[in-house]
Amino acid sequence: MQNLLLVLLTGVCLFIFTAFDQVSSLLIEDDRNTVTNVAEESLANIMQELQVKSNSIDGNHSPPQANEQKDIEGSLKIDEEGNRLDNTFIEQLKNGYLPPAKYAIGTSIEKIQEKKGPPLQEGEWRGAPYLSYDNANYFYHPEAGHQVVAIERFIYDSDVTSDDVTKLLGTPDLQDKDLHDGDWLLAYELDHDFDLLFRFTASDGPLFAIELQKRE
Repeated sequence: MQNLLLVLLTGVCLFIFTAFDQVSSLLIEDDRNTVTNVAEESLANIMQELQVKSNSIDGNHSPPQANEQKDIEGSLKIDEEGNRLDNTFIEQLKNGYLPPAKYAIGTSIEKIQEKKGPPLQEGEWRGAPYLSYDNANYFYHPEAGHQVVAIERFIYDSDVTSDDVTKLLGTPDLQDKDLHDGDWLLAYELDHDFDLLFRFTASDGPLFAIELQKRE
């Protein structure tokens, strides 16, 4: 009887030890899988972060600029000729044209003279010489190949206000009173090359001039 009990007890112990060993193996395997998954996830995050940093260094990735010009919704009639401030107008500005002026910033003033003949007016404003053609003043550099560096157009009988412009284009990069002339000025940076300026008779007055300037 004692031998039978001893055999049964030994069998139970072996069963318990075997079951414990199997459970331990499963727990260890689960821990290994968990550790492996965590390690793989961490490695993936590290590689992604390194890729972002690498792209930033190589110039393939850059955060959006605060003054980056976005597409505008809608349009605004800005002169009696029917020109409208819209995305098409903005694209022409980015190429150096101030519609409906025919010549772009960077054109030599001599070329314009050859094509258009004697100017309607010739003068100087704030030290910059200019020639007037077709209701546009072409300011040019007195040296540097006499290239056009700014174009100004006067707007007549306009009812456009500074609020109209800001509603369409958003907050300007500059809005202030021009200390030289007393005009109210709104300025927007276009890409990395040009500045677009709107001149009003007062902060609540009508638009009377638009300027496109090459940024120095």
